[in-house]
Amino acid sequence: MRDPIEKTQAIRILDVVAIGPAMVWGGSLLLRSRPRLGWFLIASGAATVIYNLANYSRARSEGV
Repeated sequence: MRDPIEKTQAIRILDVVAIGPAMVWGGSLLLRSRPRLGWFLIASGAATVIYNLANYSRARSEGV
């Protein structure tokens, strides 16, 4: 992966398949003990997935 665009796309995929879902999972574990923090992590994880998936799709459709 020499191309910076390819590297960026790989990081976006990592955000979509691992980091975002891990944030949602971690947030769900915190809901009973720290509900505000739990909801914050769930919302942040979902936003991470949506944002990076949209950018990944846009870059792919533009041929980048």
